[in-house]
Amino acid sequence: MRYSKLLVKLVDRAILPAVFLFASKVVGTFFVASYLGVDSFNGLVAFNGLTASEYVFVNSYSTLFVFVSVFFGMAFLLFKAHVTHETHISPYISVRMASMKLNNMVQKSFDLFSEAGVLLMYSWLLTLVSIAQVALGSMYMWVAVTAFVFSIVSSILVIIDIEREFRDDDENTRDKELMSTTYLEFRELD
Repeated sequence: MRYSKLLVKLVDRAILPAVFLFASKVVGTFFVASYLGVDSFNGLVAFNGLTASEYVFVNSYSTLFVFVSVFFGMAFLLFKAHVTHETHISPYISVRMASMKLNNMVQKSFDLFSEAGVLLMYSWLLTLVSIAQVALGSMYMWVAVTAFVFSIVSSILVIIDIEREFRDDDENTRDKELMSTTYLEFRELD
């Protein structure tokens, strides 16, 4: 069976963030539980002796910890998209990166947009799960609202960067057409 290169690349890019988000949830749960002073931890699944309000507290703040992790990942990705994207990197930054031998930090469009797609999918998935947990009464409403707002803002920022990419491509195409037209006009004058 032959798989699409795009699908394989997206799955490859999705594994590390998934492991990171799972680890964020576990670490966040441990931090919040230790803050509450819960000592009766039974494996990765259950806390013994938690009241319903303590469970909601632990679940809400550990999920918030996961969203903070996604936020930092998205912030770093948007920084790379606006500063080190190969299509609109400034000459000054390009020269500085070359002088420090950091040319491999320049990002290609496919890499940036596939990472953004994966992070946005995780962000929206976490948002939907948070909304479901609010409906079930196992999470604070403000965590789901924060997740929803974060997902919307992240989506808008990624869309703005994609539009910027297409606008830059259109301008480059127009400039090339103008240059070739000008060249042909000068050739006709000879």
